[in-house]
Amino acid sequence: MQQHSYKAEPLLDLMERDLPDIPSHIGPAILPLGGIACFGGLAKIGKSFVLQEFAHALISGEVPFGCPELFIPRPVRVLLVEQELGEHGLRKRALGRWPAEEVRRLGRRFHNLFYASQIPDLQLDTPVGQKILKDLCDDVRPDVLILDPIGRFHNFNDNDNQQIERLFTILAELRHSQREQNMSILMSHHFAKPPREDRFGGLDPLDAYNFTGAAKWKNNPDTLMTIQRCAELAKPYEAWSLKVRFTLRHGSSLPDMIFHVNEHDDLRVRYVKHVGGMNNGRRALPKPEGKVLEIPPKQEMITGFRAA
Repeated sequence: MQQHSYKAEPLLDLMERDLPDIPSHIGPAILPLGGIACFGGLAKIGKSFVLQEFAHALISGEVPFGCPELFIPRPVRVLLVEQELGEHGLRKRALGRWPAEEVRRLGRRFHNLFYASQIPDLQLDTPVGQKILKDLCDDVRPDVLILDPIGRFHNFNDNDNQQIERLFTILAELRHSQREQNMSILMSHHFAKPPREDRFGGLDPLDAYNFTGAAKWKNNPDTLMTIQRCAELAKPYEAWSLKVRFTLRHGSSLPDMIFHVNEHDDLRVRYVKHVGGMNNGRRALPKPEGKVLEIPPKQEMITGFRAA
């Protein structure tokens, strides 16, 4: 019979021990080392723009979205695998977000961002798809793998908890294969439409149970970032505001926040304020330019925008 070396210890010893903060690629505990973060919302909220902003922060070490609550402990290597935009769409977005002067400013750090786009056989419910993704990770050795959107990477039944648990097991095996660099996974996922009612019969557009499909989508990730597209900004080009909520397993959840997308016609996503305008007791930030057009309560999104 095989012997093991596990040993139970007094809980009091753990309570009296000083433990370091949860090591993370995005702090505080937004994307733990070796963990999974899932973000999403309804269609046309700008998920690809948000992903680009995360990728920029991760390779540059700069504060994500300029948000005073978030930080990057160190620049890392990122692999973005996307199944929606395709190379033409991805190139257009990348050129808008990272013009030549920005690429020059980032220097060698920009070489730590890799991509793969629209691989038909990359389906994680098949051995072939699992091998394709593992081979990509073996080649790049990313600290962070971005999957956009996760629904395009499998043919499991979204509503079956057992099948979605199998998907998360496959992702865990992939992370284990990249344990040398503590690879984490950041993935986007769509919301169901319309938002689900809470136990009081109301609608919360940022409730994590709005993720389409089985409850495992809410229960398995270490962090959930839920987003609502709220209002159009008064600009001569397309720009809008987002309401954002972070729900953390390994830390205190952050206050809801307001971000602006493309406010300066540069495809960037920027932090504006905490909901309520308090900025969590931190320094006051400049007010955004342009009038924000409020929408009626419970309206899900602004219509008439092209897909983002």
